[in-house]
Amino acid sequence: MWVLDPVANEAIRKRDDLLRKSEADFLQAREGIKAKVAEVEHLDSVVKKLKASIQDTQKEKNQTETETTILRTEIQQLNQELQGVHKQCRKTAQELASRDEKLLLMESSLKATQEQLSEQIAETVRQEQNSRKSQRELKTVRERIIASEEEISDYKSCL
Repeated sequence: MWVLDPVANEAIRKRDDLLRKSEADFLQAREGIKAKVAEVEHLDSVVKKLKASIQDTQKEKNQTETETTILRTEIQQLNQELQGVHKQCRKTAQELASRDEKLLLMESSLKATQEQLSEQIAETVRQEQNSRKSQRELKTVRERIIASEEEISDYKSCL
């Protein structure tokens, strides 16, 4: 065994203490680095997932924008069609109003014509009745004339 002088022993002891402390610091630093590497790897994984999520979200956004554009175009077309339908409805309503007016005039004219026809039929029936009455009276008068002529003839033959 070596016997060292106390100063050398003290220096070796300090060196050994410093070496142990350095090793402990090294191990601690290594563990810290491992923890930081694990954290960085975890954060890297999180970043990759977030990037993928951002890409998915961007794709969804783009798809939504495309669908929105398509829907806006459809809405514009439907609005134009609706305006056309409204215009056609107004035109049809005007035509119906005009036809209703014409129908009312025709009904009024038909009623007036029916009244005139009824009056003419009534007049014709009266004339027909008067004609039959006149024919009956004429027949009666002729029969009387014939009877009178026969009487006159009988009187003449008697005289």
